[in-house]
Amino acid sequence: MSITDRNTKETKIKRSERAALLLSAIVDSSDDAIISKDLNGVVTSWNYSAERLFGYTAEEAIGRTIASLIIPDDRQDEETDILAKLRRGERVDHFETIRRRKDGSLLDISLTISPVKDSTGKIIGASKIARDITEAKRVRAALIESEAQFRQLADAMPQMVWTARPDGQVDYYNQRWYEFTGFSVNADSNWEDIVHPEDLQRTRETWHEALRSGRPYSIEHRLMDRHENRWRWFITRALPVPDAYGRITKWFGTSTDIDEQKRVQEDLRRANADLEQFAYTASHDLQEPLRGIKIYSDLLARRFEGQLEGDALKFVGYLRKSATRMEALVRDLLAYTQSTRLEKPPELTDANVALKAALDNLSSVILETGAQILAGKLPSVCVHSTHLQQLFQNLIGNAIKYRGPEQPPVIRIAAEPHQDGYWIFSVADNGIGIDPQYKEQIFGLFKRLHTSEEYSGTGIGLAICQRIVNQYDGQIWVESELGQGSTFRFTLPR
Repeated sequence: MSITDRNTKETKIKRSERAALLLSAIVDSSDDAIISKDLNGVVTSWNYSAERLFGYTAEEAIGRTIASLIIPDDRQDEETDILAKLRRGERVDHFETIRRRKDGSLLDISLTISPVKDSTGKIIGASKIARDITEAKRVRAALIESEAQFRQLADAMPQMVWTARPDGQVDYYNQRWYEFTGFSVNADSNWEDIVHPEDLQRTRETWHEALRSGRPYSIEHRLMDRHENRWRWFITRALPVPDAYGRITKWFGTSTDIDEQKRVQEDLRRANADLEQFAYTASHDLQEPLRGIKIYSDLLARRFEGQLEGDALKFVGYLRKSATRMEALVRDLLAYTQSTRLEKPPELTDANVALKAALDNLSSVILETGAQILAGKLPSVCVHSTHLQQLFQNLIGNAIKYRGPEQPPVIRIAAEPHQDGYWIFSVADNGIGIDPQYKEQIFGLFKRLHTSEEYSGTGIGLAICQRIVNQYDGQIWVESELGQGSTFRFTLPR
């Protein structure tokens, strides 16, 4: 043999030795038990994880059969079947079974066994990987029990309960769903099949947006009740369920019947519309006879001024005063009924322009009382200009009316950004203030804290303000103490 051939042979041997050492290191570092055996089931190798898993050292295990070491008596037939498959050159993949430790305790394992062949292709043994699945089976059993409890609870609920995968595909409906829809439990069912055609596109878009954004899903829509053969209103909600990394793993949803509530709301809306129309008509029609009473009482007082005396003169005075007050009351009631007749504007309204219009209307009383109006730069808001002008005019007018007796009114108007896309406006004064116990009452219709002899008015102005603000889903409130002035705040959409 030449030197070159000898060097080549030595190099191959070294490579083979290095490969064997590398393989041995990999086997010993594995978390799984890796065992080799011959076709009689006698152990020929036993790694460190096998020692940890079964409790036997390599010296104790090598040379003994697998059946005598770790297979329980009631599972001895498994080894016979496994060896038979190996002799036929077949693999055993992920076979879940039970094995016994050295201390006699049992554990759940998953086995993967492959036949081992020599250089001629002859099967001479097997390599086995054993993985402890005790904890995995415990978790799986707990999950199955938890899911069974969830289904039992869901089936007992009056709402329709459902779950969906992260992509939005519904993978579970409770029993109430099948009762309502009439679908078979074993048949494929699609929620789109029972959504009202007029609500379907809106429902799809809302659901897809929730899936895209990961935000909670909520919508009111009509679903077909197959038992009553009619549409019923439902509110459907769903919450995303994230894992520890914030990734959505499931959606949990409910559909709650609100049909009766919607019907009551519709009846109430119609009743309110009828009542508002009646109030509008009555207020409008009352103006003409009131105007006649006022005109003729004025004529009576002027033409017979020298002939009236005593009670007659006093009664005519009462008549004129009552007619004037009734006229103001009817005018304000008409303003109240008309306060929500305007639709939301397509464009933003400049609050500075609305404030100027309100101050122009109040210019006489401002000049008369010496009121000082201080206003910063105000924003543009998604509110009708007439509504915004009414708000400023009523609140500033009240601030001037309920001024303190010893100092001219100072009124400050400001606005600042508020949460959820709203602006918060404030109208603050240095007037007589309001007892905090009446801070809710003052927004009621015809609610007054003072007599007409003390302060003029009908008690409708703040009710109009509240009605306008409510139309834009805003809020209005007052912060005040007696003798400390008042600050009215209200929110309007940007």
